[in-house]
Amino acid sequence: MPGQYRLYRQPGVTQGVITGKKSENHQNVTYRFTVNGKNYHGESGIGDAYDSAAAGQTVPLIYDPTDPDESSIYDLDHPHRWGLTSPQEAFVSLLLILSVFSLMGGCLFAWSFSYARRRWI
Repeated sequence: MPGQYRLYRQPGVTQGVITGKKSENHQNVTYRFTVNGKNYHGESGIGDAYDSAAAGQTVPLIYDPTDPDESSIYDLDHPHRWGLTSPQEAFVSLLLILSVFSLMGGCLFAWSFSYARRRWI
């Protein structure tokens, strides 16, 4: 979650190179990139560009400056390119999902506690 937050608030920006395609994994591509002289690898969706993506193609990336292993293909200058979800949308979606499941868990706990208490009385 902290990495997703940093991708949303303060992403590092660089270029990467596609190294392969994974059609069995939601049509993701694998890529490599370099930050401060260190090489990293990642995997990400590429949206509508999957069919035309090829190994060796350069792609824009964002990454977590404190942990570059947390990265994603995304072009901050052209946010609607390839039909990808923005880091902001991904972060908000993640927060909503976590909130819903936390609320469900809290309700289930309260119900089970109430049910157990009634049985003991």
